[in-house]
Amino acid sequence: MRSAVNLLLAFLLLGCASTRSVGEAPFVAGTPLDQVHAVRELMRVRATHGERTESFKAQLLVEPKANRVELTAYTPLGTSAMTLYAEGDQVTFLNHIAQTQWSGKASDVAIFGGVAPAEWATKIVNGQTTIKRGADTVEITPLQIVSTDASPRPPSIPREYRCCVAPAL
Repeated sequence: MRSAVNLLLAFLLLGCASTRSVGEAPFVAGTPLDQVHAVRELMRVRATHGERTESFKAQLLVEPKANRVELTAYTPLGTSAMTLYAEGDQVTFLNHIAQTQWSGKASDVAIFGGVAPAEWATKIVNGQTTIKRGADTVEITPLQIVSTDASPRPPSIPREYRCCVAPAL
């Protein structure tokens, strides 16, 4: 009986271990982005809008040569709260909590600050940790950065999501 309990504990501990995916390697700061296919960054985000502050984990995947970006913000339970996908200047935004979606131009999304999404994401990967847009502030704490063979993918839009609700980013 005791060996069965130990075996179960071993499986649980191994199941919780964090491992790097195949095709991923630590990203060394300062590495030219043209030397990697893509970069994935897990981060802690603190966003302040007026007197309201939210803190959450997010994952940014940027493929610089293809100008593609995928940003996923997570709930405290680790489920997806929102997904933002950009290719060039076209953006698709899904709010998984409110079940809404929006597609449009990057210039309509305030957080990009008038630059292309891939350029914005590249600045974050290269160490920009604070983004200010008027009175709004986003502070980023990198948790893990890896180079990867993965590519951002356009999200499939669930049929039940309401259309045309722009992101409040």
